[in-house]
Amino acid sequence: KAQAAAAAAAADAAKRREAEASRRAEAAEARAKRAVGEAEASRSRQEAQIRTLSGQRSQQLAEAAAREAHWSGRCSELQQEATALRAALAQQGEAAAAQIGQLQGALRRSDGGGGGGGVNGAGG
Repeated sequence: KAQAAAAAAAADAAKRREAEASRRAEAAEARAKRAVGEAEASRSRQEAQIRTLSGQRSQQLAEAAAREAHWSGRCSELQQEATALRAALAQQGEAAAAQIGQLQGALRRSDGGGGGGGVNGAGG
């Protein structure tokens, strides 16, 4: 009888250990499932963030390209305008020089050709 009682006690203790081990295994499995779920959710959030940032980057690159094209075109326009202004200024300078030459010639003629041809008729 003592052996049977000892065997029964040992069997009962073994069942308790097995039940405790099973409970721990289930808890560990539940923690693992939660960890996997959290990791998947985190990955989904990160992928969404990457897509958002990638979209923003693409938009910023497109805006930068548009600004570059605008200013490049504006720069070309200004260069053409500067070239045209330089040409017009050169023509005006040539016209002014010719007019000055004509005026000096007229001044010398009206001066009577005498004297040193001074300013405002002085020295004649």
